[in-house]
Amino acid sequence: MGFLNPGKLKKRKNFEQLKPASASKKGKRIKSDKEELILSHSVSKNNLQNGFQQNEKQFVPDHPLSLLERFPIEVLHEIFIFSGINNLPFASKYLYHHLQPSLSLKISMIKSYIYDLNSKIMNDDSEEFGKRYALDNSLLNYKFLTSDALKELRVDFVLPLSTIKSQIQSRLLSHKDKLNKRLIESLISISTLPERINREIARMAEERFNTQENSDNDNDNNNEEEEIQQSYDFPEKYYTGEFDYERVELLSELNKINLEFLRSDEVISNAISSGAPVSVLERLLGFTKTKSITTSRALISAFEIGDLGLVSWLLLKSSTQGLVNDNNLWVYISKKKNSKFLHYLEERGGQPSPEILNAMTHNT
Repeated sequence: MGFLNPGKLKKRKNFEQLKPASASKKGKRIKSDKEELILSHSVSKNNLQNGFQQNEKQFVPDHPLSLLERFPIEVLHEIFIFSGINNLPFASKYLYHHLQPSLSLKISMIKSYIYDLNSKIMNDDSEEFGKRYALDNSLLNYKFLTSDALKELRVDFVLPLSTIKSQIQSRLLSHKDKLNKRLIESLISISTLPERINREIARMAEERFNTQENSDNDNDNNNEEEEIQQSYDFPEKYYTGEFDYERVELLSELNKINLEFLRSDEVISNAISSGAPVSVLERLLGFTKTKSITTSRALISAFEIGDLGLVSWLLLKSSTQGLVNDNNLWVYISKKKNSKFLHYLEERGGQPSPEILNAMTHNT
């Protein structure tokens, strides 16, 4: 592309040695000016906290900057994000430093997935719908989505892209309907002739019909509003893996928006199997739809690692009084033939069926 010429790196170093001190200082001054990160994304320009970029490490280049390297940092980020050139950071040490997964770069990448649902509405009336910033849920599959970056941005919803597009169109139609209603009320208040009012009504109806015809939105506004307010399930990848600090913090930020675990016992069971402590399980349970243990799946996982203290905690968090008599739980106990587990459940009101007791005492 002409931005970089690796073959002339040696010449650049020789040239730098011949440069006067004043020129060298000028080069450093240009670098210093570029360190200020300007977050100018149209979606969340006024919603980012200031000062986070001050924590990033300063980098002093050991050679004069190339044309590409002289671009402002935020422009470099845009080039990297939209060019799709994944090895661009390896072109030079300077680019490697500024294109590594820093906080500012992650924020720039996340912003490209945020949409303003009021983008087609006039600025003066853009707040009439309240919450407006939606994150495309396809972003949830990428590793650069982290809690520290998400905290710096305003996100009101996590939605499928199709829902985002329909919401933008739906809000535009609703906004136009309100403006047209005001216009008709104004015409009536000044005693406008009925013929003029009828012409305006016909024009409004035709304009609305044409707008709907040119959109892919076939749902009525009420259904769409219900769709945008509902909670969405976390993607499958968040149900498994290690539930370390960063993972839990990210889950917390997403849960504050509109994501929650719809299969509560599955995520708790997987977290127990991964070795998560009770403090993490407590937080995960708060990210679920039920906020409680509803099946024996998590109990079985706790029995599997032999942690009766954890079993007791799970029973306290259960919303089902008869969970100690759950058939799947007793089938598991019978297969394990563990009398300690049997007595533990009996002490807490569990009553195994004759078939279960027979299976426990049957010699295989």
